Amino acid sequence: MRLLAALCLVSCPLLAPAKAVAEVDIPDLNAAFAAADREDWLTAEELAAPGGPIGADLIEWMRLRDDAGTWDEIIAFLDRHGDWPGTDRIRARAETLIPEDLPAEDVLAFFEGHDTETGQGVVARARALEAAGETGEAAALVVQAWLTRTFDTEGEAILRGSYGQLLAEHHAARVDMLLWRWRVSDAQRLFPLLDDETRSLAEARVGYIQGAGNLPALVDKVPAALRESAGFRYDRYNWLAGRGRNDDAIEMLEAASVSADALGEPFRWSGWRRVLARLEMRTGDPERAYRLAANHFLQEGTAFSDLEWLAGYIALTRLDRPDIALLHFQTLERNVWTPISQGRAWYWIGRAQEARGDGPAAMAAYTEGGQNQTAFYGLLAAEKAGMPLDPLLTGLEDFPPFEQTGLAEDPLVMAGLHLLKGGERGLAVLFLAEAGRILERDELGSLGALLDDWDETYFEVLLGKSAAQREMVIPSIYFPLHDMAGMDLPVEPALALSIARRESEFRVDAGSSVGALGLMQLMPGTAQDVAGWLDLPYSRARLTRDWTYNATLGSRYLAYLTEEFGASPSIVAAGYNAGPGRPRQWIDLFGDPRLGEVDIVDWVESIPFEETRNYVMRVTESIPVYRARLTGETGELAFRDLLVGVKPLVRPVARPDGSLSTEGPEVTVSTAVAPGGAEASVVTAPSALAPVVSVAPPPRPDREAETGVGGGISAPASISGPSGVRPPSRPTGPGG
Repeated sequence: MRLLAALCLVSCPLLAPAKAVAEVDIPDLNAAFAAADREDWLTAEELAAPGGPIGADLIEWMRLRDDAGTWDEIIAFLDRHGDWPGTDRIRARAETLIPEDLPAEDVLAFFEGHDTETGQGVVARARALEAAGETGEAAALVVQAWLTRTFDTEGEAILRGSYGQLLAEHHAARVDMLLWRWRVSDAQRLFPLLDDETRSLAEARVGYIQGAGNLPALVDKVPAALRESAGFRYDRYNWLAGRGRNDDAIEMLEAASVSADALGEPFRWSGWRRVLARLEMRTGDPERAYRLAANHFLQEGTAFSDLEWLAGYIALTRLDRPDIALLHFQTLERNVWTPISQGRAWYWIGRAQEARGDGPAAMAAYTEGGQNQTAFYGLLAAEKAGMPLDPLLTGLEDFPPFEQTGLAEDPLVMAGLHLLKGGERGLAVLFLAEAGRILERDELGSLGALLDDWDETYFEVLLGKSAAQREMVIPSIYFPLHDMAGMDLPVEPALALSIARRESEFRVDAGSSVGALGLMQLMPGTAQDVAGWLDLPYSRARLTRDWTYNATLGSRYLAYLTEEFGASPSIVAAGYNAGPGRPRQWIDLFGDPRLGEVDIVDWVESIPFEETRNYVMRVTESIPVYRARLTGETGELAFRDLLVGVKPLVRPVARPDGSLSTEGPEVTVSTAVAPGGAEASVVTAPSALAPVVSVAPPPRPDREAETGVGGGISAPASISGPSGVRPPSRPTGPGG
């Protein structure tokens, strides 16, 4: 970031000058990669050959991932680069090519340490086990795969054709498994093999999953005993919740939440369980909310940790039961490891200990949580413990030059850099994310410095987030400095950087599934409005090609929100993610944290949308770090004051020219929690502003919430039904 480094030499005297980073010799593979994209493999190989073995192996990797290649070619490649990302796809292809005359010991050696991915692979492995005299293990493998794995049509047919008699008694269980995963087409292929009663159950479940118009007739055909099955009850529960029939859904959820067996697959119930428990916490019966959160029967994963935390939070803040809350928070702490989750667990252990009157235990918990100062609750814990901001967060840690690390001899790293320089940025993500998961700290710091020298801020974040998932926080790459901070921004640079990092991870060409574009993820309508305020020509294409244009418009919209809500980054971030009308509604419903009407932490936790809650935390936790990175200074923490901010003395009204007036018509606000359709308020700007949304994908329920890198998600959706709650993402979990 040469521009920012130059600026900081003037304005950031404590920040050390950027060190020169060696340029790595990367051959020009653009033409070879272009030929590979055309599937012209011979030309691609010829063009890559002069560049050395890495280029040639990358072309081979691309070719094999394109379902080309023979068994021998695949095995030779896996022997060289079995640790490269994306090889699961290559191995799955290899399973379909196993020679019939391959010795059993060679077949078993191929599968050693790996699961089977295909029906063909299951058959080949089972035959090899039988040849080795392990007939019982072979039968167990086949049945286990049938009950837990999904296959394409060909693989399923081969497996049934080879072991049909063995599998005959397990078809109903397989259909049940597939319907838990909403694999409707896969399940329907097996319907002719079911008895009449079991088929009626399966057809009714499909009716619930698909919202069939003849659902009552389908349900009437199901015998009463089968209506008590866990799968039927789950699909009905999910159908009820999705239509806003919350009381009926909660009744079913409580009836099933007596054991893991009664729930069938407890994880699947967790999406709506979290939503309904929070709804009851906000507007209903806190005792009921606690039961919904606590009786989850999960053992691990993000759904487990979220529900343990929520049960503890309700017990502490709504039921005044700190002893019970403490047990939940301690269970949470034992089962999480990322800075975000560890900070949350220890902060709330401290809060529970305070409520119990145990000051020393509370201080010990806050001190432990305060070790996680890149996380929302870690910063709150550090402040409670009286800890200063960690000087390491300035990002001034020294790392060896790239050429002294040996990374130039690492095929994985060099493959990623070859792809990046060759324009295959999407494929480079696979390699550099893997590097973030396996390299040592000094190596990551050196690689990050090289990427910084190449102005590849997005890939710095990629490395940093991958490393953070194994408890390795490197501020210089986890919170890299983008050149936008050197612009003449209308808002604090730390806030703009925090928003852009969360929105796109500094990816210039980012796009979301709802159409938000570029560095700061602007909706085209919003960008056009703001361009008009600034008397700039509007260009949709420039939003994803010219980051300075995107940052100019995005930071001005951010300034509009700051003028609206004051220096309160929690509320501003909520408005940037969900649209400005939503935080106005939440202030009306929950109180104004800027006026002390509600605790700021409780206000954030009351936000009905999981995406927006998480967004607010991730943005605000970044601000102190970016202040440290920009100034080279740390010191006393005042994170709670930062979160609260101040309310404007006079509410401004935007004029058509983008300037502000302190006089004008009042802004009308709907009091609905989650209105459907268009933005629920009237904004007195040149035209109504479409909400800006996040580009980060919603986390799988079995992954930590911080893990998403790249991708795209939608803004908070219109809400169906009278509940005012947002439908959760479909839980996928193990097996699909």
